Amino acid sequence: MFLTGILAFLLGGRRPAQGLAMTAVLITPAYLGADSVLSMSSNESTFWMACLVTLLVLQRELGMAPQPGNTFAEGTLLRPSSLQATTQSGVKIFVFGPWIIFGGCAGLCILNKPSMAFFLAALGASLMATHVGRKLLLRREALAGVALMVVIAFPYFFWQARAHWPLLEFLHTVRVQRKSVTLGPVGFFTEQIIALNSLNGLVWLPGLIYLLRRKRTAYLGLTYVMFLGLMILFGAKSYYAQPIYPVLFAAGGLVWERIFSTRSRVVGDRAFAFPVATGVLAISSLVTLPMSLPVLSPRDWVRYAGVTGLYVPAEEGPQAGLLQPFYAARFGWQEEANQVKSIVTLLSPEDRGKVTLLCDNYQEAGALQFLAPELPRVISGHNTYWLWGPGNSTGEVVVLITGRPIDELRREYEEVELVGTMNGSRFQVPSERRKRIYLGRHRHRTFQADWLSFKSYG
Repeated sequence: MFLTGILAFLLGGRRPAQGLAMTAVLITPAYLGADSVLSMSSNESTFWMACLVTLLVLQRELGMAPQPGNTFAEGTLLRPSSLQATTQSGVKIFVFGPWIIFGGCAGLCILNKPSMAFFLAALGASLMATHVGRKLLLRREALAGVALMVVIAFPYFFWQARAHWPLLEFLHTVRVQRKSVTLGPVGFFTEQIIALNSLNGLVWLPGLIYLLRRKRTAYLGLTYVMFLGLMILFGAKSYYAQPIYPVLFAAGGLVWERIFSTRSRVVGDRAFAFPVATGVLAISSLVTLPMSLPVLSPRDWVRYAGVTGLYVPAEEGPQAGLLQPFYAARFGWQEEANQVKSIVTLLSPEDRGKVTLLCDNYQEAGALQFLAPELPRVISGHNTYWLWGPGNSTGEVVVLITGRPIDELRREYEEVELVGTMNGSRFQVPSERRKRIYLGRHRHRTFQADWLSFKSYG
C-alpha cells in the first residue's frame, strides 16, 4: 500500500492521488486474501513495485519525469534541481544507486517466486520498445543492477538445472492434467476485475489508459499489457497477474486528481479529497470481505455465502465443500496430526524405530512436520517433497495417509490394514476428508528403488 503512494508521488501526484490509490489497494479483495496467509504471494507485489519505484526515481534523476505536482512535459526533458548542481561523477552515483536497488529487489523476488521472471521479461521488452525505456535500460550502470540480480538468483537457477528443471515440469503437468481452468483473454481479464473489486476498476482502468497515452510512462502501461498477454498465453491462474496492479492504482489516483483539480479538497492537497468515492469503495469492500478474510465463523460464513450468492460450489469442482477453498484449507490439519500421533504411539518400540510416514501431497506432509515435529520421518512424492527423496526409509513399517484403495496397496505391501480415517472437520476440503490412514508392513520394493514412480508435480 505504501509503495502505491510512493508510485503516485513519483508519477507526479499529490496527496489526493496518493490517498485514493492507497485506499483502493487497501480494500482490494485479492490483496487482503494473499496477505492473510503465509505464502510466496504475500510479498510478491512489494518486490515488483519496488523495482518500478527505482525506475521512476531514475527517470527523475535523468530529467525524464516531473517533480511531484507538476505535469508531464511531453516534448522536452525536465531537469530536476537535484542534477543541476551535480558533477558528472555525481550523476553517475545517482544513476548507479537505483539500478543496484533494482537488481537486489529483482534477485530476491526470483528467489521468493519464479513468476518474477515473467514480470521482468515483460518489463524488459517494454523498456526496449519505448524511447524513454531505452534511455533507462541501455546504460552502463544498468549492467550493475542486472549483474547483482543474476548473482542473487544464480543459486536458484543452478538448483533448477541440477534437478532437471522441476518448475518447467510442474507447469507442463498442471497444463496437461488441467488442474486449473484455462481462461481465454476475456475470461482472464474479467477475473482480474472481479478479484480486484469491480468498483476499483474506476481507478485502475483509467490509470492504465493514462500510462499508455504518455511517452514518459508508456513503458509502465506496456509492461502490464505484455505481462497479461504472457499469463494468458501460458494458461496461468488468474491470480498470478495480480501483483502488478498497484502501479495502475497509483496512476488512476493521479487521473482523478487531475480531472477534479479545481475542487477545494484537491486544491487544498487533502489526502481524502474524494470522500464519496472513497466511502463507496470502502463500503463495497465490506460485502466481499468475508470472501477474502476469515472474519466470520464457519457457520456464519456458510449462511452469509448462501444469502449473498458469492460462493458457487459447482465452480470449484472436486474442491467444493461447505467453505470456499481458501477458508476450508485451514481446517483439519491438527486433527490429522493428532490421529497420526496416536497411531504411531500404539506401535511397538521396535516398529516406532522403523516407521515412515508417507503422504499423498505436500499439504498433509507439511502439516505433520509442522504440527507434530516429534513424529518420525515424513516423505511424499508430491512437488518438492519428491526432490528431498525417501532418505533411509526401509519400507518395513509405513503409515500411509492416502486416497488410494486398499487393494492397490496390498500389491505393494505384504500386510496392509486400515487404522484410521481423516474425518476431522466437516469444514475441511472434501478431497482431504476422503483420505484413509493405513499401516503397511514389508514393502516388496524399497522406496529408493521405486522413488521415480512416486514423482507427482502439480
